[in-house]
Amino acid sequence: MTLNDMTLPAATKAAMRNVLEAELRTTKTRRARRRIGFSALAVTVVAAGATAGTAYYSSLQPAKDLTRISCYSSTDLSAGPYMTLMKELSGPFANENPDFTDPVGECAGSWPVPMEPSPDDPFVLRPVAGAEPAPPLVTCVKEDAVAVIPGGAGTCGALKLPEWNGR
Repeated sequence: MTLNDMTLPAATKAAMRNVLEAELRTTKTRRARRRIGFSALAVTVVAAGATAGTAYYSSLQPAKDLTRISCYSSTDLSAGPYMTLMKELSGPFANENPDFTDPVGECAGSWPVPMEPSPDDPFVLRPVAGAEPAPPLVTCVKEDAVAVIPGGAGTCGALKLPEWNGR
């Protein structure tokens, strides 16, 4: 049965028609708003996921142009490296570049050893007797540097750094 089939006064039919049409308009508007809201939410979620995925993926990739070897004395990387070796691309020291095939050797060879004055000459320093040599070291990638850090397997992962694969 439709509104036209009903036997009602014309004013009542007109009033009912206006109420029904207004309800249909608001329902369509609500649906449209809901659709726009859900679309905006979906776009935001997809964009955030793509950004996070890209950041995670790039953090797993080894750095392309490594120009430094940074030697750290602890896993607290905020303290900074105790030594940084730079790759000279040109100039007088270009042939004296650090050995990027053995960054652990480069850092272990210059590990900070505690020193004490020599008993013969107080102005000459010598390593403290029984001082520990360099601990086990691992290589990770931190920005554009090979980061040599004390630790074992899993140290790079714990620091949320990719492991350096030697290239």
